[in-house]
Amino acid sequence: MAQQNRSLWINYLYYGSLFSLLLILSSGTIYCHEDLAGSRPFFLFYSAGEAMLEVSLFIAAGWLIQRYLPSIFFGLFIIVTFATALIHLIDFLLNRIVNVSIWEMIDYVFDETFENFLHMLDAAGLPFWMWGIMFSSLIFIPLLGLAIFRLTEWIGSFRPFGCSFEKVLQAVFCLPIALFLWDFSASHFVPEEAHRTFKGSLPWRITFLRPNAPELALNQTLPLPMSEVEVLNSLEPFSAAPTKKPNIYLFVVESLRENILDTNTAPHLSAFREKSLHAKRSLSNANGTMVAWYSIFHSDFPFYWSSVKEQKRELAAPGLALLRKMGYKIRVYSSANLAYYGMDRLLFGNQLSGVDSLQFFLHSAPKEAWESDGETLQAFHRDLAENPELGEGQCVLFFWDATHFPYSWPKEAPPHFSPTASDFTYFKAYPSLKNIEAIKNSYRNAVHFADSLFGRFLSETPNIENAIVVFTGDHGQEFFEYGHLFHLSELNHVQTEVPLYFQIPGNSIDNPPLASHMDIFPTILDAIAPGSPIPSALKGESLLSPKKWPFVALARYNASRPPCEIALHNGKNKIIARFSNKRDIYQSPSLSILSLRTANEKLLKDEISDLETWIDSEFGEGLNKIFSPKSHLLP
Repeated sequence: MAQQNRSLWINYLYYGSLFSLLLILSSGTIYCHEDLAGSRPFFLFYSAGEAMLEVSLFIAAGWLIQRYLPSIFFGLFIIVTFATALIHLIDFLLNRIVNVSIWEMIDYVFDETFENFLHMLDAAGLPFWMWGIMFSSLIFIPLLGLAIFRLTEWIGSFRPFGCSFEKVLQAVFCLPIALFLWDFSASHFVPEEAHRTFKGSLPWRITFLRPNAPELALNQTLPLPMSEVEVLNSLEPFSAAPTKKPNIYLFVVESLRENILDTNTAPHLSAFREKSLHAKRSLSNANGTMVAWYSIFHSDFPFYWSSVKEQKRELAAPGLALLRKMGYKIRVYSSANLAYYGMDRLLFGNQLSGVDSLQFFLHSAPKEAWESDGETLQAFHRDLAENPELGEGQCVLFFWDATHFPYSWPKEAPPHFSPTASDFTYFKAYPSLKNIEAIKNSYRNAVHFADSLFGRFLSETPNIENAIVVFTGDHGQEFFEYGHLFHLSELNHVQTEVPLYFQIPGNSIDNPPLASHMDIFPTILDAIAPGSPIPSALKGESLLSPKKWPFVALARYNASRPPCEIALHNGKNKIIARFSNKRDIYQSPSLSILSLRTANEKLLKDEISDLETWIDSEFGEGLNKIFSPKSHLLP
């Protein structure tokens, strides 16, 4: 009888801790998301049910293993339960930062080289020391899991808790039925977008039922990108030879969000914006660095970046190739790692032959990014002082990195914004408003430093008033406005709206309503050689001319694969969609419509009575350029 009672005894401290961990992680993520259509309570209940079901299954399986198998198998079982808890923890972090599951991330990893795998870890925003702890912990899982179980078993023995096996089985069988009934009863008021948003916060990331997203049929699949021969043929007729070649300065700053640049955070950039040519709404073409860099320098749709990279072109990006054809020298000063996903070759040619000077100022602990950013400007001014001929005919590219996580700024003086965040603050399950503000303050300090550096550039660079100066961020940055941290996770406005400011001497053009990274090099070329036709290899348009295509195409980060989630923005509204064939976007016969929103993220779907007519009216012209001829909704 004693043995029977022992077999029914439950280590409630251990299993209760597992349940608490699952509930805290899932509910914390759910509360960080916007409460779409009042769906939050539905998914809170669902997350509690899934957590309870998982723990009940563990208890039942543990009881059976203890009763019928040798003790070594029970030890292995405890290791599995502990490993499962760690998987949930990693899954939570990945969902918070890049909005993918651990299984999707593993799928990505198998597609990657080791170098790109390291870049993926870096792109997730977690410091390498944290990844090191996670991977190192795999070695100690057996010892740690067993030690925690035995410790909680010993503590719990002072106040034991027993339960019959029949009650555990009842929970195992009844909980799925309860979840199904809850799912069935509530499915009529949970819209597809809310389901997609909150599903990733559940312990198992699944529900019994799911609403279907509308499908937009494509009468023609996505065309393949231009080959290198086609690009060369496009550039060949361009023959502009300007007599004056003012210097061009292009700043590409990491993770720079437009609406953070106020007079307090960025006084120099605020003043520069007021005097510059800038759109009322400027968008990055992607929410990830490498895709954004591609669209800037290739002036091409972002969903082509991976396919073009695989072509291994000898030619530099078309915008830079045209400037060199006009007699410009290309000089690069970078604190960012341009080898990121082989982007240096994609931008500057397979042998980096498309650049005349390439200087890197990389940083790793204890050196910080702000120091490297400062070194780029020091090196440029030193080169300018030693070589007066650099005052004309130069295209100078600056890549700055201090505004990327972990945000970096000089620490000698008190920070401009305080309090700032500790490393742990970024990874709390449910960050308070105070913690979010501390994270923002860290970011603001990094932005404030980048602004001061740009102010030094404007004040210390000779003949700057006659130069073309372009300033932009590669993408934006989110601070839990829509449930995520940093970028890469969604195509919302805080992750995609960036500064895009042009100083063009003699310009008197009114600010346009909409612009994107794809428009940078067409605008520069138009400023240097007015009236010269922009080659067809550059898909963007000059802001100095009336826009013929008033849309912006965006793409979400998808590691080294072609982006499968895209958006089309007309300045007021946007449609977010996913290729139905995520593995091969060029063979996808349709798009799944994920969301219809205003530019400021207000949901539109419930306000639209005739979806196909509305999409055709708002985005038909834009879709037809990308997917010609006209697309239509599937029944």
